[in-house]
Amino acid sequence: MFNGKIIPDSGWEQLANLSILDLSYSGFVGKVPVGITRLTKFNSLCLSSNPDDLKNLSFTIKPIFLRNMSNLRELDLDNVDLSAYGNEWCSDLVNSTMPLEVLSMSNCSLFGFFPKQIFQLRYFKFLYINLNPMLYGSLPDFSVGNHLEILIPPSMGNLSQLVVLDLSNNKLQGPIPRSLFQLSELSQLSLASNNFNEVMELELIKDLKNLWNLDLSNSGFSLSSLEEYDGSSPSSYPNISFLALASCNLTKIPTFLKYKVINALDLSNNRIHGEIPSWIWNIQVLNLSCNMFTHVTMHPITLPTPLVIDLHSNMLEGSILLRLFVEPILLDFSNNRLTSFILLNTSPNQTYIEISPFICNMTQLKVLDLSNNRLTGSIPSCLLREGIDLQVLNLRGNLLHGLIPNEFSPKC
Repeated sequence: MFNGKIIPDSGWEQLANLSILDLSYSGFVGKVPVGITRLTKFNSLCLSSNPDDLKNLSFTIKPIFLRNMSNLRELDLDNVDLSAYGNEWCSDLVNSTMPLEVLSMSNCSLFGFFPKQIFQLRYFKFLYINLNPMLYGSLPDFSVGNHLEILIPPSMGNLSQLVVLDLSNNKLQGPIPRSLFQLSELSQLSLASNNFNEVMELELIKDLKNLWNLDLSNSGFSLSSLEEYDGSSPSSYPNISFLALASCNLTKIPTFLKYKVINALDLSNNRIHGEIPSWIWNIQVLNLSCNMFTHVTMHPITLPTPLVIDLHSNMLEGSILLRLFVEPILLDFSNNRLTSFILLNTSPNQTYIEISPFICNMTQLKVLDLSNNRLTGSIPSCLLREGIDLQVLNLRGNLLHGLIPNEFSPKC
């Protein structure tokens, strides 16, 4: 909208009664004008920048001005460069009298100690401070009536209105209080990329009835999942749509997932072995890479198909039934022990014990990686022709023979 433009320096004094200013993701660059910081009647101030922009907004003003914003309830500064006074923002927030409910300062170059007192602001509900790797601190006990969405202390259970909790990409460690799993309003929970280093029972999420997004990848947890439902039915688990449990030391696919409508599932880098079940092909984005799966169960052709399938670095042997996959975007079966891709056509006897030309019917396919298997035969010439959207093709480390096709799609 205003890509590359600078926020005007003058005229802000004429807006003395302005209560809401939202310039987020508008493309502004440069310094935030001093005039904005002199407006004291803000209820909401949103200046977040796009993380992909090469030049973002920056605050070069001491954040002491926050102490004069006694009405501010929402402060949203994601991806705004606060490094000029990155160690002072938190302390000035604590010393303000604002009834702050929402504070979002992700990827802001904050550094130094994050004071415990900030968690004790009475009206706090949402806090996003991820992607500030130079920020450190610990968490206090929470009093009854505090609505902050954050975790760790046993008194976490007092934050009964907590909805979204994202503490990913930090260096948090220590035990997770079981009271966290009693927050019935919680809908999104991410503890990914931390150092918790403990065993956690996945059954704990059963009380989080509103949870639809859960990310525990690379958190340091070793997840245990009961073989049976210990008397409870699959319906006792929340209806999760997005589930990421990469590097959680899993040895089996959680059974309750079979009965849920999952849009995206990441179980990569675990120790799951054996058969990939047929029901899993209902999931649109599927990552089972870096496990110990040995074969794929045939799947009814009438069911939906994933858009992204990543099964690289398993122990898959033999053949893959291509009728499973109709219009995926990414297929990665590299670093397995596959010997063929089999095509089942209308005739039950029509098969190809090689890379099947049927794969060329996948017009939306952008990435195909079959490297480091035991595939034989030739490369279907249609893979590289015009009209195929393929952008990445990796077939190295196989037993293929014949000529490389002469015509290449300009996209590949």
